[in-house]
Amino acid sequence: MASLPKAFNFGPRPGYMGYKALLLGGLFLLSLGLRVYCLDCYSLWFDEIASLEVAQYGPGFFFTDRFGWMRVQTPLHYLTVWLTTLFADPTATAALVRLPSALAGALTPLVVYALGKEMFGRVQGLVVAGLLAFSFIHLTYSQDVRPYTVLVLLTALSAYCLVRAERQATGKWWAAFAAATIANVLTSYNVLTLVLPALGPYLLWVLWKAWRNRSTAPRSLLYALLSVVAVGLAALPMGLDMLSVPRTPPDMAALQPIAFLTSPVELVSWFSLPGIPELQRLVPAVMLLFMMAGIYPLVLRGMRSGIALCLLFVVLPSSILVVLGTTNVVYQRYALFVMPFYLLLVANGMVTLASFQGLRRYSALATPLKFTSTALAGVMFALVSYSGLRYAVAGTDPGSQVVDRADLRAVSQYLAGRATPHDTIIFAGWDPTVSNYYWKDQPPAPTYSLVDPLLFNRKVEGSIYWVVSYQFDTPPDLLSGSRWAEVTHFYHVSVLREAPSGSGIGRSMEAFLDTLSSDGATTRMEEQAVYTLRGSVEQAGGEIGGAVESYRRAGTLFPIGEEYLRTSRGFAERGDLSKAWRDALISKSLQPHDPALHRWLAEMLSQMSMPAESRTELQIAERLTQRQTDANLRRP
Repeated sequence: MASLPKAFNFGPRPGYMGYKALLLGGLFLLSLGLRVYCLDCYSLWFDEIASLEVAQYGPGFFFTDRFGWMRVQTPLHYLTVWLTTLFADPTATAALVRLPSALAGALTPLVVYALGKEMFGRVQGLVVAGLLAFSFIHLTYSQDVRPYTVLVLLTALSAYCLVRAERQATGKWWAAFAAATIANVLTSYNVLTLVLPALGPYLLWVLWKAWRNRSTAPRSLLYALLSVVAVGLAALPMGLDMLSVPRTPPDMAALQPIAFLTSPVELVSWFSLPGIPELQRLVPAVMLLFMMAGIYPLVLRGMRSGIALCLLFVVLPSSILVVLGTTNVVYQRYALFVMPFYLLLVANGMVTLASFQGLRRYSALATPLKFTSTALAGVMFALVSYSGLRYAVAGTDPGSQVVDRADLRAVSQYLAGRATPHDTIIFAGWDPTVSNYYWKDQPPAPTYSLVDPLLFNRKVEGSIYWVVSYQFDTPPDLLSGSRWAEVTHFYHVSVLREAPSGSGIGRSMEAFLDTLSSDGATTRMEEQAVYTLRGSVEQAGGEIGGAVESYRRAGTLFPIGEEYLRTSRGFAERGDLSKAWRDALISKSLQPHDPALHRWLAEMLSQMSMPAESRTELQIAERLTQRQTDANLRRP
């Protein structure tokens, strides 16, 4: 048989494998460099501290002795975090505890290249690997002590192994699929609620194919069933563990049908954020158009299984988040694992338009359209690359962060060098958990949250340091003024020193609340915080009725307050009253109108031999209960 002409011979050429290895190796080194650069440039934030606090108890704790929201902490993530804390103190450097996320983020483009090459083509694989390597969003979470980028890596690897198992039907790929999926299940409960529902339909289709071909390839069906059983055995105890924690069921009446259409668009648009404020709308819109442009040609080329797999990941997790979001706190980062599948469709759209595949009928316009689409694809790739490089170099530059990483490390160091035991440190709008972690639970001065009832009767001898956080890139004007003896600004947080006045803490609390209220709340979060603080001040002044009304108007900011209430009780049962009190106050800041919370505060205050304060909390709980009862009776 005559060989094909050289121009049409697409087989491996001499030196090609070495060139590909060099290209992929360079891509990995570039991805790794972007993710490890400035890995310790910014403070640990609240969720990272949550991971570290659970991990510091050791493997025996997060494998067996768990409670509250800690009952559903998957062991593989916390085991990894625990191991990294053995070699370096996270309060001295966060680089090591963030390194697993950075390594996972750097490896993901290689896996996504292999997945794209397997499903759509080598060029698409290279494009999607580049898009992911420079992604502003992916870079951000690659420098976070949370399991999000590990989840992205293992999900992409699981999908790749499944695709290879479907096409080659060998035991090694089914074993690799089972191993990757089990590791994923042990890393995050989001795998049970979001990943497996998206991967499940494709897996069922692969099993159906294996069943249909069982007479010609019986071992393939056996391998498939064994891998599914292994994954099921690993997922079963994790699922039972997750269901053991009381959850408020979704409110189906609150669902809006339009949300199922807008949620996938909002999710993929978030993936495309460039980190450049002037292009925050343009880039996601163009990327979405590229995705849509790439689907039809894939159908014409018979690549329906690849399209189906990607669309399952784009649509199903976002729809599940819509349902769960009616009664729970959900964030788009929970579905970060969807990003590679969305970018696969975007990359295929770029390559399709640049090569003009599937649109031959418009041959008269081929040249100008091909030039335009190629230029647009190049510009989008350049913007994504520039955005990633800008983020990596900017570090803590205002506006460059997806996660609000207020510089509480600098605040903690500043207060450690300034505050004395006679002073008082009050956190307003931010919980002191992060600073206490940096202080190793030995603060330089008595430290309180502004909603803390223990603060109400404190006698102030020295200065008061108010720690105020905000969402703006620049400090609000109300944080400056003649009232403060000293004002020091950090990234998204300021420290205001109030000189000793002898007027007592109550007067200082009222004056501080007046300062916050003078600017007026502009968001629901700010409004809720102001009402919560106002209720605390009124409670401190003995105005029980006013406090009840303020707490009621504050309402629920995040339903996660119920989880902190359960964790507070768990800490108390284990004798750690300081963490029990801390988590109760976090619950109060999130849902101050909950009577159960105030009853729990009353119980703890009674144990602290503070009967007057305990009675006040009980009075508030009774009045809040009565208000809820009256409101329910008025409903039709």
